[in-house]
Amino acid sequence: MFTDSPSIKIGAEFLWNGKRYLYSFKYDTEKAIYTEEEFLQLTVDQYGNELKNSFFSRNAQTKVAISSCEKLRDVINLSSKDNILINTLDASEFPLLQEAKDVLRGFAESITVLSMQSLQPYKTIEMLKDQNCKEAKQIVELIKHADLDIDDFRYDEKFAENISIEIDEEDQKAKGIHNIDKLVEMFKLASIHKGKSLPSILFDSLGTKKIVSLAGYLVEHLNKGGCLFIDELDSGIHFKLSRAIVSLFNSSLNDKAQMVITTHDSSLLDIKTLFRKEQLWFTDKDQNQTYLYSLSSFTAQNSGIRLDSDLYDHYSKGLLGALPDPSLIDMLINI
Repeated sequence: MFTDSPSIKIGAEFLWNGKRYLYSFKYDTEKAIYTEEEFLQLTVDQYGNELKNSFFSRNAQTKVAISSCEKLRDVINLSSKDNILINTLDASEFPLLQEAKDVLRGFAESITVLSMQSLQPYKTIEMLKDQNCKEAKQIVELIKHADLDIDDFRYDEKFAENISIEIDEEDQKAKGIHNIDKLVEMFKLASIHKGKSLPSILFDSLGTKKIVSLAGYLVEHLNKGGCLFIDELDSGIHFKLSRAIVSLFNSSLNDKAQMVITTHDSSLLDIKTLFRKEQLWFTDKDQNQTYLYSLSSFTAQNSGIRLDSDLYDHYSKGLLGALPDPSLIDMLINI
């Protein structure tokens, strides 16, 4: 959108079942074709050298095809350019291509992307329906610890017995309601305050509702693994809850799940007790582009930042970049 080039390149290096892979492709938005694509398995030998096993690599412009499978290499350039390779060829004919397809599908299905702005409690509802399972009990405990005013929390069929919701199509669209049945399900979530069962959707605070919606995903990933992306984790919840959630995933007890969050909560800038330096990243921008860089690039030698440093102080002084300068007072003076 902001460059003269019609091409965009997207890729990821990731771990799957204890092995490291790299997958990327380049797409021409004008010609609507994939001009480059590669899938590699990365290993490191006993001397620390990185070795690349090419499952497949193709370049539609140079007509160069690479694969450790000779049969696959011979047909790569004959495949369609308007789709990625695993969707173009019959993978059952090529074991290496089938393996790449299984890895990519498994990795993709392990990823959950959430926005705190639009998060709904559907995952939590489904997990609470079996009240005797371990995950349901963990969800209830998480919610109770997040809101000290809640004595208990459960999914209760009776709460929706007398609820009838009628919303015309325009009103439904305006309120962002996509499914009336799911809305009725939300009325079945009951929070118990001082012995009284109340519909959570009507009586609980926005922060509690956010935690309720998030709880199912947190518990599921910590138990089963996977990668959880959360946009604006701090939106609507207390900063201590944000820290507690981060601590859950950064605990040595968590050996299955990964969490990637975006946040504006500068209280999370903590390398004394919460994060390692390489886990914290900043985004900054100028007139040309947006930059993404790690705190680990700021060393004791080049910036004076050590493990006992007050990161918030460094950040608020602009020493780490990624700091807005709104100068709103100038707007008032001009008015």
